[in-house]
Amino acid sequence: MARVPAAGPAQSSLSLVPVAAASGTTYLRSDAAAALAALRRASLTRLGVDVYPAGPVSGWRSYSQQTALWRDFQAGAGPQAALPGTSAHERGTAIDLADPAMRRAVALLGPAYRWQKVEAPGEWWHVNYVGG
Repeated sequence: MARVPAAGPAQSSLSLVPVAAASGTTYLRSDAAAALAALRRASLTRLGVDVYPAGPVSGWRSYSQQTALWRDFQAGAGPQAALPGTSAHERGTAIDLADPAMRRAVALLGPAYRWQKVEAPGEWWHVNYVGG
């Protein structure tokens, strides 16, 4: 499996903000991050389930990070990954969730906050911000 290169928001022309993940910090486009924060509050209050990304590459990814993940996928050494240049992760509008309970919370509450499951049907953990 290839090593996914480290990347930070300075490498992107997007307006990215930090988001706490299960392990470390990831980044999302600012509107997606604000909507995720609102979804997290609602989910904690209504369901007792926090909703957050799994790790540092579970939100925004640079092109080089997506390329490394794509190569792993193509070699059969990693999970499904989108072709570099086509990933919602590269736009800062997708997260990979840390736990199946979070996915259920997104199914129940996410549409009100513009977070939904709209792609990658084989990945229960992958959800998208569909606003703006």
